[in-house]
Amino acid sequence: MITDIFSFIIRYVILNPMALIGVCCGSYFMLTYGESNFETFITSPEPYGAAYAIALFYALAFRHIYYPESEKVDWWATVKSSVDHFLTLLFAAACGAIIIYGLNYGLGHKLDKYVRHEKIK
Repeated sequence: MITDIFSFIIRYVILNPMALIGVCCGSYFMLTYGESNFETFITSPEPYGAAYAIALFYALAFRHIYYPESEKVDWWATVKSSVDHFLTLLFAAACGAIIIYGLNYGLGHKLDKYVRHEKIK
């Protein structure tokens, strides 16, 4: 069971460039801007446009889809596959942001500071 978890992480997270870029971008955002700017960031269209541009470039440059039994590239299917890459990138960015948020606020040092300075009534 443990080897299945490690193989899943290696196969789908480390070896998938979209997942790796997404985790790095989500982690960078949370470390740089924090959760106070999170709502502003997710409601603006620029990050989604940039993420889709990255996914489209990746699909067109590296992940061609070919017609069955042919060596000819199916460009429409390749462009449609960029949506899958885009969703992978967004999901990985959200997971990276959640992990950083959990590490920053789940370790208890901020809660401990709050509780120590709280007056008992």
